[in-house]
Amino acid sequence: MKPFGSRAGTGLGLVASGLLALTVYGFAAHPGFVPVYLVRTVAPIVALLAGASFTHLVARQRLQVDVPGEFNPAGRALFLGVVMLVVTLLAWLAVAQAAPALWTAAFGVHRVEAGIVVQRIPLAPGPECRYRLEVTGPSVSRPMDECVSIDLWNQSAAGDPVSVDLISSAFGSEIVGVRPGGGG
Repeated sequence: MKPFGSRAGTGLGLVASGLLALTVYGFAAHPGFVPVYLVRTVAPIVALLAGASFTHLVARQRLQVDVPGEFNPAGRALFLGVVMLVVTLLAWLAVAQAAPALWTAAFGVHRVEAGIVVQRIPLAPGPECRYRLEVTGPSVSRPMDECVSIDLWNQSAAGDPVSVDLISSAFGSEIVGVRPGGGG
């Protein structure tokens, strides 16, 4: 017997797998994406609606498949509670971060804006990205730590102006580079 018992049930599994893949890829490919305030505000509401809708569909599918008396009501409620929790969490992460980051990467526009150095981060021991600055700008709601050249790292101090290269869309922005100077 199939776990969900029908083609609709198989479709539910594919939707959940797609949501998981989108979320993981969005986070892995764009960890420095900063969503706009509206996206951060709407994401939990959309996630709750998605979680409740998906859980409702799973419950309907399980009613068609389950043999009466096979599961006790508490076990069924626990199963549906876990489904609701997992799907709501994945939907929240997908709506708040992954999907907007992927949209911005695909359709965002490149621009340069003036930013400032918040702090110089001490040298990292590994071979990757030893020189980092924490920078901020008008399109970035929180300071982000970015990899920079040794020359820029050596000449920068807290409060110094820098040029921040961004990829931006209506959903948010991601810093893709930092250069000396404060020109936008």
